[in-house]
Order: sequence, then C-alpha cells, then structure tokens
Amino acid sequence: PGIFGWDKIDKGSALLIEKIENSLSGVGADFGCGYGYLSSELLKGHPDISKLYALEADYNALNCAKENLQHVSGDTDIIYQWADLTVIDRAISNLDWIVMNPPFHAGKNTRNDIGLSFIENAHASLRNKGWLYMVANIHLPYEKSLRYLFSSCDTICEENGFKVLICQK
Repeated sequence: PGIFGWDKIDKGSALLIEKIENSLSGVGADFGCGYGYLSSELLKGHPDISKLYALEADYNALNCAKENLQHVSGDTDIIYQWADLTVIDRAISNLDWIVMNPPFHAGKNTRNDIGLSFIENAHASLRNKGWLYMVANIHLPYEKSLRYLFSSCDTICEENGFKVLICQK
C-alpha cells in the first residue's frame, strides 16, 4: 500500500504492453518502473533483452520491483536505479528502447511538466534510431514536445481514456 497501482494492474500500462508489437532486444529501460509491471511483462515476452534499467524515484516501489522481477529476469541483467526522472540526467545513454507510463500528479495537482521531463530524459538516454514506447492519459499534451524531439512519433491507439505513442529518435 502507498505505491501507485499496488493492488491492480494499471489500465494504461496494460494497454501499452498490448500495443508493443516490435520484438524488443538489446538494452532498454523502464522509466518510472513502479513495482515492476511493465518490466515484468517485457521480460516475459521479449527474451532477447540483454539489459534492463528499472528506474524509479519511490524507493519502496523500487524495492518491490526488485522482488517482483527476480523470478522473471532469466538471463537479462537488471540494473535497479533510484532516480528522479523529473531532473534531466544524462547518466544513462545509448539505450535501444524505453517504455514508460509517466506520472502526471504531484499530490492532487495535475503536472504536465513531470511527463515532459520524462520525455526529455528519454530523448537524452536513447541512441540514435532508438525507440520510445509511451502511454499517457488522452488529455495530456505531450505530442508537441515528442514531435519536436523525435524524428518520428505516432499515436498508435486511443482507447479507454489513454493514448499509446511510439516515437523514434
């Protein structure tokens, strides 16, 4: 309790996993991994992932991710990093792909800048031609920034109040 989605699978995250049709391989990251749902599903469905960075600002959530991923990691090297993705940090680079469902609240206040910081960090962390797979609430205005930063960006679906975006650097 106290960790987002601790007692259920987030509908946006489930939609994102459903819409990732590419076979992910190489080195990637789960930005804002929470308790590890996206990472777990990726590790189960994409055996060619060699290294996964699980980044999360909530220390308790990151510890839950460690526990939840230990049985699905297989041969994948998982790096757990306590990280505030609202601060631009170029410590991780040359990633092949990133998945994320960025938060957009600080307390009860809607904060678009949180997701925008995640997007900027994703852009800085991806290699040239790397991929960003992202889900967000349909009303959040991220497309302008995504199209500015990435060479291509497509909204591949809008369902149940969410949108899934796939962008290439």
